[in-house]
Amino acid sequence: MEIIIIGLLAFAGYKFFRHTTSAGRETVRAYIYLEALKLGGSQQSANRDADTITRDLASDQMRNVVLMAKHQLQTVHGGKQLPIIGYAYRRGMQTAMPSWYRYIALSAPQSIALDIAYGSGIPATKVHEQQADRQLNADEAYDAFYRTFADEVHRLSGRSSGELNIIDFTNDEPLQRAYRNSVDPLVLAAAFCHKHDLTAERYQTYDSYYAAFQNELRRFAADAVQWRRWLEKADQARINSSFERGVHPRLAADGYFRFVTQR
Repeated sequence: MEIIIIGLLAFAGYKFFRHTTSAGRETVRAYIYLEALKLGGSQQSANRDADTITRDLASDQMRNVVLMAKHQLQTVHGGKQLPIIGYAYRRGMQTAMPSWYRYIALSAPQSIALDIAYGSGIPATKVHEQQADRQLNADEAYDAFYRTFADEVHRLSGRSSGELNIIDFTNDEPLQRAYRNSVDPLVLAAAFCHKHDLTAERYQTYDSYYAAFQNELRRFAADAVQWRRWLEKADQARINSSFERGVHPRLAADGYFRFVTQR
């Protein structure tokens, strides 16, 4: 099957996709997988072809496939990667990307061009559909965590998802680790923006900053009594120092919360 595909994709030249290497590679994997199904291959053999051909990004095989996949992506699918990746996932392709990326790809609208190009292929079996459903259910909690984190990053930075691509700054593992450690996604978003100097949300006066600090601290308190007790013990000089250094009040509140609960 691999030889047949390579024979059909014999083009010279090479150019990576404009997106990240991993996302571009997943697009190529989807293209190979769907072409293999179209030629009558099984889901198992199609997944094997996709993995084998994309294993070496610098090989002649990969160069040829990338060029052909890019040509079809631009001329048939309007240059959009996510719909073809999501379509391949629905047809049983095993993902090589993080769970949140799989969720986004599966949420992408399915185009008529994909149905026309690959509608005659072998449909996903009930077993694969059930496995996909179980995987989605298992990933829902993390997906919610990631969406909360990403939405807050975009809000704090004042940039849309089109202007700021989070995966350009970090891979999935630190986010997965933060999720497993029950890190607050809103605190994580503030820390992310602070680290990469992306925070656009500013406070012009100490009074407005302290009010925001109070509201953020309240999120960590079990009740109003505990919240007021913490505020009574708060060091105004240290809070003011955070204000002057441009530290987001959420991070200041998180730091103070850790201080009072670990003593």
